[in-house]
Amino acid sequence: MRTRLNTFHRLSLIACAVLTLCASVIAETTAKAAFSQQTAQVGEEIELTIHVSGTAKVKPPDAPRLDGLVISYAGGQRTESISWINGKRSDDTGATLTYTVLPEKAGAFTIPALTVFADGRPIQTEPVALKVEPGKGGPGENASGDPQRFLWLELSVPKTTLYLGETVSAEMRLYTSVQIGLEEMPEITADGFTQTKLPTQPPRGHVQRNGRDYNVFTFETAITPTKAGKLQFGPAKMHVRAAVPRAQPRRQSPFPDPFEDFFGSGPFVQTQTRELTAEPVGILVKPLPADKPADFSGAVGKFTLSAQGSPGRVKIGDPVTMVLKIAGAGNFDRVTAPTLADPQGWRAYPPSSSFKAEDPAGVHGLKKFEVAVIPEEKKTAMPVFQFSYFDPGAEKYVTLSSGKAPLQVDGQSIPAPPPVASTGAPQAPPVAAAAPVPTDIHGISYEVGRPASLDPPWMSRPFWFAQSIPAALLLGLVSFRSIKRRPDAGRIASLRRAHAENLSRMRGLANRVEFYDRAVRALQAESATKTGQPPGAVDASAVCRAHRLGPAVASAVEKIFHARAESVYAGAGGGGEPLSSEERSEVLATIHQVAGSK
Repeated sequence: MRTRLNTFHRLSLIACAVLTLCASVIAETTAKAAFSQQTAQVGEEIELTIHVSGTAKVKPPDAPRLDGLVISYAGGQRTESISWINGKRSDDTGATLTYTVLPEKAGAFTIPALTVFADGRPIQTEPVALKVEPGKGGPGENASGDPQRFLWLELSVPKTTLYLGETVSAEMRLYTSVQIGLEEMPEITADGFTQTKLPTQPPRGHVQRNGRDYNVFTFETAITPTKAGKLQFGPAKMHVRAAVPRAQPRRQSPFPDPFEDFFGSGPFVQTQTRELTAEPVGILVKPLPADKPADFSGAVGKFTLSAQGSPGRVKIGDPVTMVLKIAGAGNFDRVTAPTLADPQGWRAYPPSSSFKAEDPAGVHGLKKFEVAVIPEEKKTAMPVFQFSYFDPGAEKYVTLSSGKAPLQVDGQSIPAPPPVASTGAPQAPPVAAAAPVPTDIHGISYEVGRPASLDPPWMSRPFWFAQSIPAALLLGLVSFRSIKRRPDAGRIASLRRAHAENLSRMRGLANRVEFYDRAVRALQAESATKTGQPPGAVDASAVCRAHRLGPAVASAVEKIFHARAESVYAGAGGGGEPLSSEERSEVLATIHQVAGSK
């Protein structure tokens, strides 16, 4: 009987291990679909790929049928990759399924979720979108003697309607069917936009358009509108050195051109420097709604918030380190640290931050903040943080909150110092009644002149003067030891120094972007001494509430914050009009009025 039970237990353990292994394998198997480019033109053949990670035993789904797109399965291949995580090697075996897509008409298309069978188990991909633009006459359709048929440039933006501050990835694509060399980096006119730097080594792809094969060099950049209204992104210009076909046979020469040989030139080709131009793209920029949350810092996009605190058990006065992660897509330069939803009983210090981009343009990524928070009273849960942003897809503000994780706080709350009772003026010690002074007998006096006094010493003024000196020293020592330094004295002193340093730097600045950034930092540092919040969480409304500003000064503060937001959106290469001396004096006067308010 015991042998049967042991055998049963062994089989149960083996079954659990197998199930656990299968569950881990299943959990790691994923499928992701993506187009080779976000925007295409009618007649331009592109690729749709499905990458399966975790297994190579996959069954490709049937090609989806969409009106306006011709989709065909082109084949699949096995993929293998090796990665190291925390010093441990991880091998990943997968498969890549490729479909060719030929747009037949312009419009916006969405490939629905596709079902891939991996190891016999169905896995669904996420839907992917494609924008198809009308075909442009010219490239690939001109007369045979026109070199432009072999080389052209175009701009592409995934959306033509944006909100103020919304960041999207734009592409400038260079199509060529001949050998080329870049003379210089391209230039894109982007009035009213900020843009990231173009890559010096753009990735190269391959497409087919109008029956001709082309190499495509894609220059990707992130653009952000800085003002509302009808704007234009572009035009774009660049110069290239190209080996283009000759219109007529060239004259033979006994001395070959080595530069032409480098480009593969022959009797029927010649090297030329061509100036290419891409037409601008019209974009409508909408202003943000006025009902913004109090903690809104200008973040526009789609984000998620996660939080993790450690350690899980502390004493009152010991710090808890909170790691806050904001992931998604948007203008990460305007993503600031989340704020405490309920600061009662917590003292937070300024956070540190880092950013990791997930694409070349930096539109998708992860921003991490680390902030030290000290409990000042008994708590049973980690502090809750919140972050607000504007979602352009839903066209509304969204406020995210971190979850409540358990926390044990030991110790007693810091008690308030007991009031000191007023004792009034010091009372002299009681004087005993003096004995009757004899009048008939006097002691012998050895001094010449005035006879010595027979009064007790405490009846004289010099005695009490001499006694007051050690009493005053003792009272001063007791008072000095009883004075307690404010817990946040160091923080306030640091904020005062930051306020003074920003004011000092502002006086010699001519750069509009840095000037308004310093102005906002000075106001935030001054107001943080009263609100107890981190300076980065203080906005214009918080400054007005903290200092109880009048309408005129409050309006000037709002103007400074608004100017700073516009200058930040303009980036290092923008900043708008130059800073005038009158504007500088007005901003400095406003900051001094705020600092001097009661």
